[in-house]
Amino acid sequence: MIRAECAIFFSMMLCGMAATAVATLFLTLGRASKVARAVFDFLTPIVVGVFFFFSLYISSSGVFRLYALLAFLIGGAVFRALYRRFRPTLKRILCRMIVPIKSLEKAISERLEPLRRHIASKRAAARERRKEKRRIRVELGVKRREERTARRLEKKARREHLKKLAAYRRDVALATKKERCTRAKKSLIS
Repeated sequence: MIRAECAIFFSMMLCGMAATAVATLFLTLGRASKVARAVFDFLTPIVVGVFFFFSLYISSSGVFRLYALLAFLIGGAVFRALYRRFRPTLKRILCRMIVPIKSLEKAISERLEPLRRHIASKRAAARERRKEKRRIRVELGVKRREERTARRLEKKARREHLKKLAAYRRDVALATKKERCTRAKKSLIS
């Protein structure tokens, strides 16, 4: 029984050390870029949780014990203490791991930069074409409105002219009627 509990304790302690090592590695790799930082900040608690529960499942058949959590935390603290002591050496090793990642990112961005510029220039040209089309549409719309207004004014002027003409004809017709009537009266009187 004590052997089993000691085995659980030490396995959880080793798991805590491994989880802290992975978290430290993620933290170091996350310094490469902002995107990497966001990804590793998201992955770190997930990986540590998976480490904890997987080792708990393997070592004690998934039975949660307080000393297992304590051992996990002690393992993390032990790794931190060892890491501080051997940090310069580990830092050089990890920096050598990061340099290829940064150079790969730089190489990819150098390869993709002409493509990005080409796409940006096409977008700018398309934007200019759309602006030109809008300008032409606006100009055509203004011309059409002016033509419609001119037609309306012409129609209105014609209507007014026709009204005046009709009024003149009525006046002439009335005048001729009156003249006829006066002639008829004069002829009757005479």
